[in-house]
Amino acid sequence: MMDKWKTLDSKYLHTSPFGNIRKDCCELPNGTVIEDYYVNEYDDWVNVLF
Repeated sequence: MMDKWKTLDSKYLHTSPFGNIRKDCCELPNGTVIEDYYVNEYDDWVNVLF
């Protein structure tokens, strides 16, 4: 099992009804800090191709 990352800071860069972009600052279990970890948040969707 992998250890969890710790979120040190989090802020939204863009929000809309279609999805959000968030920037987190995270600390890994070994102590390494990732200052710019970007997350795309969006609802589930379905694509239909004909």
